[in-house]
Amino acid sequence: MSAKVGCNAGGVNTNILTYADDVVLLAPSWRALQYLINMLADSVTNIDMLCNTDKTVCMVFPPKDKRKVVTSTFPAFKLDNMNLKFVTEFKYLGHIISNDESDDKDMSREVRAMFTHTNILARRFSSCSARVKIVLFKTYCFCFYGMELWQCYTKCSVNRLRSSYTRCMKIFFNYSKYYSVTPMLLELGLPSFDTLLYNSRVRFVNQVQCTQKSEQYYCTAEADYMICVFFVVLCSLYLYVLCLLYLSVLFCLSHVWACS
Repeated sequence: MSAKVGCNAGGVNTNILTYADDVVLLAPSWRALQYLINMLADSVTNIDMLCNTDKTVCMVFPPKDKRKVVTSTFPAFKLDNMNLKFVTEFKYLGHIISNDESDDKDMSREVRAMFTHTNILARRFSSCSARVKIVLFKTYCFCFYGMELWQCYTKCSVNRLRSSYTRCMKIFFNYSKYYSVTPMLLELGLPSFDTLLYNSRVRFVNQVQCTQKSEQYYCTAEADYMICVFFVVLCSLYLYVLCLLYLSVLFCLSHVWACS
């Protein structure tokens, strides 16, 4: 949005995040967020669209410094004359966001999803070969969505997720629960949970760095293009001036010859 309000994200003033028809508005104060909501309502009205107020919620992230907390209650935001409800957590694009900035609940979501996928696979593909099972397990149980963004979590949550990963592997490949983890990983050729977490973070950092390099290359290319355009315009002006001088000289010579 073109409004001059937003939150500082990496040195950039950000007030809106969009993905398809999902929109997130960011503002540092109640008044600023209501202003952005009004702008959003006007914008969607101009293109004959509507906002689903039943799925629209608001979340307040309190400051970490308790001395900076102004109040714990705020007036309800209004969208199309409808009050929006406040929540302490919300599932956005498959990722659970909490107002305490904790990733523990999102890890719990991954634990539930992993056991669900494992039980379905074990029930339907128990008689398949080990090679087929490895492909299935990689496809359905390696998808830890958003794990590269996990930063704020307790040791208990990550240990629970790690043990759940190992437990699901033993269930699907018919290993005893007392079987050692390291030999099992070597026999199956599968990575440990810590390896998955590390690799996902490395890939994410590499993607961000590639994006930054692409933006720098684009800025450099755009600057080179502007220099070329300026040079072409300057040459055109130079040729135009030379043509005028040439015509002026011809006119003076013709006038002299006519007088003589």
